[in-house]
Formats: sequence, C-alpha cells, structure tokens
Amino acid sequence: MGAMLHRIKHSISIRAQLSFVFLLLLVVVILVGLESLRSLRLVNDAAAEIRTRWLPSTHALGDLNNFTTDVPPAAAGRGEGSPAKLADNQGQLAYLDRGIESAQIAYRQIHHDLAEDKLYEQFAAYWKNYRDLVTQRLSSAGAESQIGAALLQSLDGAYGAASETLAQLTALNARGEREAIERSNRAYAEAKRRTATMIILAGLLVTGALIYVTRSISMPLVGLALRMHGLAANETASQVSGAERLDEIGEMARAVCVFRDNAVDLASSRQALAEQAAMLQERLVEEQRLMRLQRNFVSMASHEFGTPLAVIDGHAQRLEAMRDRLTTAELVERVRKVRSAVNRLTHLINNLIGSARLIDGRIGLTFRPAQIDVSAILREEPPDLSATNSTARLTVSPSGTKMA
Repeated sequence: MGAMLHRIKHSISIRAQLSFVFLLLLVVVILVGLESLRSLRLVNDAAAEIRTRWLPSTHALGDLNNFTTDVPPAAAGRGEGSPAKLADNQGQLAYLDRGIESAQIAYRQIHHDLAEDKLYEQFAAYWKNYRDLVTQRLSSAGAESQIGAALLQSLDGAYGAASETLAQLTALNARGEREAIERSNRAYAEAKRRTATMIILAGLLVTGALIYVTRSISMPLVGLALRMHGLAANETASQVSGAERLDEIGEMARAVCVFRDNAVDLASSRQALAEQAAMLQERLVEEQRLMRLQRNFVSMASHEFGTPLAVIDGHAQRLEAMRDRLTTAELVERVRKVRSAVNRLTHLINNLIGSARLIDGRIGLTFRPAQIDVSAILREEPPDLSATNSTARLTVSPSGTKMA
C-alpha cells in the first residue's frame, strides 16, 4: 500500500502537487477564519444577551426600586389638612408615578422568560392595589380621624407584598444576569480554546505542507543541481536518484542521467583519442626514425654501389685502353676483379632485399656473433683501390692500417 501511494505521489506533476498544497493552505485559512467568526459570534451572542436584556432589566428594576421606595414617605405626609402640603404631596406622587410608569414600560419592552413575566405581573397587581389604597388615603387627608386602622394595615400589607415581589424579581434578574455573565465567560473561553486549537492545527498542516514540499520537491531539485555541478566537474561516478518518478523531477533526473552517460561517453572518447594520439605520436617517431635509417641506408648503399661500379668501370677502361698489350694472365686478372665487383654488387642487392623484408617484418633476424680478420679483408682492397685511383696506397701492418 505504501509503495502504491509512493508511486501515485511521484506520478502527479509538480504543478498539481503545489496547487494541492496551496489549495490546502487556503482551505485551512478559510476554516480558521470561519471558526474564528463562529467563536466571535458565540461571544457576541452571550454579550448581546447581557447588553440587550439583563443590563436594561437591571436598570429598569433599579428605577422601580428607587421610585417605589420613595412613594411611602410621600404618601404618609398628608400635610395635616393644609392644601399646600397636600398639593406638594400630590406633585411628588405624580413625579414618582411617572418614573415608575417609565420604568415599567422599559421593563415590559425587554424579552423575559415565563418566571420573570409571572413575578412582574404579581408586582404590577400588588403595586396597583397599593396605589389605589394610597389614593384612597390621600382623598381622606383632611379627616385623619376617618382613616381606619384597617386601611393603614391594608397599605402596609399591599406595599409589603409589592416590595417583596419586586425584591424577588430583582433577585431573579440578578441571578439571570450572573448566569449570562458566566455563559459569556464560558463562550469566551470556548472561543479562545477553539481558536487556539484551529491555530495549532493550521500550524501543523502548514508544517506538514512545508515538510512535504521540502522532501518531495525542494530536496530532489537541490540534489539534481548538485549532481549537475558534479558532472560539470567530471564526477561521472555519482548516482542520480528520482529517475523512476513520473513527474517533472523524474524527467529532470532522466535528463541528468542522459547528460551523465554522454559525459561518460565523452570522457571515454577523450581517453581513446588521447591513447590514439599517443600511439600516432609513437608511430610518427618510429616513421621519422625509419626515414632517418632509410636516408642513412640509401647514403651508405650509394657509397657501397659506387665502389664496385667504379672498380668495374676502371677495369673496363683499362681493358679498352690496353686491349693490344694485355697478356692472357693480365686479362684473366682483370676479368676476376670485374666478376668480384659484380659479386659484391649482387651481395649488396641481396642485402637490400633482405633489409626490406626485415623492415617489413616478413623475415626474422638471427644474431650469430663470430670473429673476423679485418686485416685480411683490408688486404683484399688494394687491387680495387688501385683500379679506381692509381695514386692511393693502403699499407697493412700488425700495429694498424695506414692509408696514403
């Protein structure tokens, strides 16, 4: 399975792999952004509940508590029947009634659950009952004796019921506000945790993408570049990896292999050319040596041919000049010398033919050392020399040979 995935990965083009990596990073960024927006929405919802419900409710209930607390003192001061005092009390009560009505309107405009609505309805009923009793009491402000104990007791009971219900409603609102704050804190902590988790996951994915790009693309490219530098420095023994891949890196690796093979062939060709040049140089030297030997041989052969030909020519001239005066013995001697010169020429010609065969390698050379008598050879030359040059003399003695 791993080998199959490896082959599949190496069969996908580099462009497709990079596109996939960048697409993955884009998806990660989008997911991180969406999760951050979702977390912010949760925090905003929790804060909005506090902002739009609990804070206005707390403000409205605070106003109700403040205004309802001020009503009993204003209702108790009847001015002892004085019209001015009674008007003043009526003004204070009217102001407090307007404040209470405004607070009630503000509270009713806020959405509440069933328990809060039920408590508020109870408070509103108790407070209406209390205000009716306060109005009844104020209407009898001039006849204190006419206010019975039952009315005062009803006032106290109605106010106590309204105050208790408002206190319960305030406590319920405070508890709901605390719960909303706790929910907001939890939402913030959850949002922070989710954001941190997404950031960590995004970091891991980005790190994985970088490792993938480095191992699958960057490192093979760097390796191929190093192989190319090595081949440029004639390091043809280096191995090229990645030629089995089917993507662009595989094509580059195969091109490097071709370049390496060509470099190896070129190096082999250079070596063969160098060896051939060395061999040609050796052959040239040998040809030059043979040409020198040939020139020396031709010079020596010309000299060697010249001597017997001169002897033959000299004796022929002597024979022609002394044809009437020669005796039989002299004629025989002259003929012997001519034949000796001819034999020498024949020997030289045979030596030339043998030398040519020896140079061509058609015959072998056998070395047989032997002692010769040089003086005996030289003693055979004076007649020849006398035939070519009558003034030349060759003297042979035990101490050496002298020529004059």
